[in-house]
Amino acid sequence: MKSALKTLPIALSFAGLMSLAMPASAAPFALEGELRAITATTSATTVVLDCVGMKVVVNSTTALKTAVGRLTIDNLKNLAAFDSSGWAPSGYDGTVPATAAILRAGFKGGTCIMTGDDANRVVTSVGTYPLATAVDVSVAENVLVGVGSFTGATGPNDPKPGAGSQILGVPVAAIDDARMPTIKFSSGLFSYTALAATATRGAGFSYTFNSANKEYVRNGYGVGVYPASIAAGDTLTAGGYLGADGKLHAHTLESGVGKAINTSPRPIIQRAQCLNLPGAGDSVTIRGGCVLPAATASASITFYGIQTNGASQTLGTATCTRKQLADADNPTIAFGLYAFAGKGLTLAGDACPASIAAHQSGSSLADLVTPDVR
Repeated sequence: MKSALKTLPIALSFAGLMSLAMPASAAPFALEGELRAITATTSATTVVLDCVGMKVVVNSTTALKTAVGRLTIDNLKNLAAFDSSGWAPSGYDGTVPATAAILRAGFKGGTCIMTGDDANRVVTSVGTYPLATAVDVSVAENVLVGVGSFTGATGPNDPKPGAGSQILGVPVAAIDDARMPTIKFSSGLFSYTALAATATRGAGFSYTFNSANKEYVRNGYGVGVYPASIAAGDTLTAGGYLGADGKLHAHTLESGVGKAINTSPRPIIQRAQCLNLPGAGDSVTIRGGCVLPAATASASITFYGIQTNGASQTLGTATCTRKQLADADNPTIAFGLYAFAGKGLTLAGDACPASIAAHQSGSSLADLVTPDVR
């Protein structure tokens, strides 16, 4: 089964990183490779990373994330080992028992992808180094795609995968770690306060989240499903790191259709990217799925850019079209897909929004995500 494990595609391509728009006086850089060191400073909001041998400052202005979303400075500085994230002194080959493996210190030894400006240098207590504008870190970048089966941890109605979950014979386990958890807040379950569609919605554009709604496995439409409901023989996907215990510890789990945990009609954002250029010409691309009433063929989705101060900007609309009809597992709902490509935009504040929201016509719910900034 070893050949089934391969490198997970990185979030941002190296060529894409170097295409970032910068002022003529800037000295842009892009790094991708091993995260060799994580050094704390006397500032609680500043840390120095050694990525591919180059030391770089990360602070509160840096867009910091992992494969599952935003990452805090405190979590980045946390050097506690992830569950069974070890390797042998001469390299892990699957023969070294977990007790003999050297555990990674948090994200140290993992992968770093970052961009910044070498001309913008920051003085810290451990030296003066260039500031990173965007950083993506991971313990490792591995993925399994193939036939498998999942169980529920405590039974068929448990959203967490249990013992015996596997893909291509490789055991798969969820990550219960706040730095890079498998568990996701339920997709699209933010309450939407309906107001007239204007460019400035302000505080009236509100979201309330019920943290009791939890998802570990999502289907191809982005909808959380019960692991035990996934049909035998379905193609499954797990992305994460291979532990010294021989398990693929997954931060991302995807499946076939499955039984939806929540059947409320709503939009789901699966991927959102923003490219900010000087002046006009900005672009935002969004793709995702939706939950529709069983008899509904499509629904209109409206997208908003939300700034850190709560102000919002309407980005445009897309149609989510039904692709999966109601079935025995989901008799009252159907699933659909959409794609939005906003070109030639003028983003508020000439900056990518802190969050992107989607609202589905006829629904009281919305989705809210942090976009990838390029």
